[in-house]
Amino acid sequence: MSWLKSAAAALTVSVSAISILGCAADSGKKQENAKTADLTAPAELVFYAASSSMTKELFEEKVAKPVQSKYPNYTLTYTPPGTKMEDLIATGKVPDIYWLSLSEMRKVLLQYRLQYDMTELIAKNKYDLGRFDPAAVQTIKNVSGEGKMFGLPDSFNPMVLFYNKDLFDRFGVPYPTDGMTWDSAYELARKLTRSEGGTPYRGMGMFYRLVFNGNQLSLPLIDPVSAQPVVNGGAGWKRLLDSVKRFYEIEGNLNGFKAGGDGNSELVSFITDRNLAMIVSPLSSYNREGFQKLNWDMVGAPTFPDAPKIGFQAEPRVYFISGGKNKEQAFQAVAHLVSDEVQTKNNKEGQLTSLKNDEVRKTFGQQTPALAGKNTGAVYYNQFAPTPAFNPDITTDPATILAKEFNDVIIGKQDVNTALRNTDEKVKKAIEEEKAAASK
Repeated sequence: MSWLKSAAAALTVSVSAISILGCAADSGKKQENAKTADLTAPAELVFYAASSSMTKELFEEKVAKPVQSKYPNYTLTYTPPGTKMEDLIATGKVPDIYWLSLSEMRKVLLQYRLQYDMTELIAKNKYDLGRFDPAAVQTIKNVSGEGKMFGLPDSFNPMVLFYNKDLFDRFGVPYPTDGMTWDSAYELARKLTRSEGGTPYRGMGMFYRLVFNGNQLSLPLIDPVSAQPVVNGGAGWKRLLDSVKRFYEIEGNLNGFKAGGDGNSELVSFITDRNLAMIVSPLSSYNREGFQKLNWDMVGAPTFPDAPKIGFQAEPRVYFISGGKNKEQAFQAVAHLVSDEVQTKNNKEGQLTSLKNDEVRKTFGQQTPALAGKNTGAVYYNQFAPTPAFNPDITTDPATILAKEFNDVIIGKQDVNTALRNTDEKVKKAIEEEKAAASK
């Protein structure tokens, strides 16, 4: 059998499995709602994480151990990252608990229509969503497009500005501070961009795909109603791209720039080349290999002068559950994973809590050697920007397309207007292809 026939057969099995799951869920909905699960009985909960950062060891420590300490009758089974969801569906091993970012959620849950609205379970258990940062709850509701709660937020990974203290010291430039505007950051970048002894030094870099995806202006990439791209047209996206572009127009700030990526190469340069003074990147960047060899610190991400202290959008890691037979047990397990007890431990170990409890929040990084002596208050300095509404039927990733187009702006192959127009055209084509594939 050719690879094409094999793929088609696998897809047919996957679609059939999804249909069976959906029919079973519909036909048994009334009976399931009438039942109350026996939470004291043994239950196996299958766990799935798309990120390779969730190793088996981390799963045992961060997920299985705390859940089983409270619910010893639950057995948690680890699914290695990279396992294909269609294979799990085809073999009837649909996970009970998922640990995903919102972008991963689109590719895992929404693509296979595995999302489950937890609203009924939240009400049944009288669970208080007011425990969480409101931005996290609102973001999850916006992702559904209908105000549904597909999961409970676990942790945040906010965008911050990292800086190399050695370069600031070397050139006698004052360190960045919390509360800087983009204009202030631009002036710092200008002072630090230079060539010395044949070595180019760059003032500022950005992980620009993430700068666009969770942008501070709360600009949508796709209209939630029409399901059409909305990058081209209007002043918002042009303002944002112009604001980022000017940093790359500083004379000398392209020396050593690695073209062709989405901004990840900028983070790599910051860590390995050590000639990049500042970078706007996610908090988790400090966990990258080699980062701790730098003499670094961080401040809150720069903001626009007309929106002080409004940072990037919330991009929480979320615990989702499926609507399978163990959904009540899965809910209890997830509720414990976001309890004050577990969240305090994780927050101390550098996993930024989604809770709004100040007593929990102030413990951030206390047991994280890599954060000792760092400005950990930077992670809370800015408020999260509101997250625009999503269309849950679209899984196309427009931010990656926009980042690739912007890369061509940086290296002078096209202007911002062309990049915006090309992005709209390519996103529209990707959405059409996605819809066509879904209708087959």
